[in-house]
Amino acid sequence: GMYPEYHKVWEDDALNVVAIFGKAKEDGGQNDVGAEGFVDFANLVVAELGEALVETEPEALREGLDSGSTRVVVRGALSDGKSVNVHIFLIESVNRAPSSFWSAYEDLTAKADYIIYNGHSGLGANIRTLARRGRWDTGQYVIVFMNGCDTYAYVDDALYAAHRDVNPDDEVGTRYVDLVTNAMPAYFSDMIEASMALTQALADPQNPKTYDEIFANIAKQQLVL
Repeated sequence: GMYPEYHKVWEDDALNVVAIFGKAKEDGGQNDVGAEGFVDFANLVVAELGEALVETEPEALREGLDSGSTRVVVRGALSDGKSVNVHIFLIESVNRAPSSFWSAYEDLTAKADYIIYNGHSGLGANIRTLARRGRWDTGQYVIVFMNGCDTYAYVDDALYAAHRDVNPDDEVGTRYVDLVTNAMPAYFSDMIEASMALTQALADPQNPKTYDEIFANIAKQQLVL
């Protein structure tokens, strides 16, 4: 019966999403399933926005992204004056991500409402590295979905500690961050739907869904929690 905090997500009249796709095989080509997920998710976001679509980077994304990019941006304007901004990244892996990725990521985290990482857990190394990066603003609420295999086993308190440090009203560190993990393996073939589940739900605050209702759109074998 618990809900994402929709009022916090939309308090600045914008939904800001950061989606990261790691490759299934480092140095994998355009046919790598992780790279395909990056492309398919970008195309789905464009289709989901429909007439609300305002801008894409690169511009060719409007006609359907197929190859060559490692970062795309999709922006939309809703009829009530609110905006949707989705930044999507493709990386080899968290621990091999270039400095350009980390610079862009840390610029975005301060205003991000929803961050999702799709990729290998790396026996926890990728998960813990990502959790220790980012810049967080006082009072900024964020949902972070570590969408890899068995991430429940690997997540430590780094995100909570980082939020506690910038929020004097939160001695625990959980007031402004909801952490979503998997207790079982997550397959690359399911990562697009997992990314879309929370994106679609948060983009529709007039019809709020509980986490249970949102998670019903994520593969059951992941045991998401």
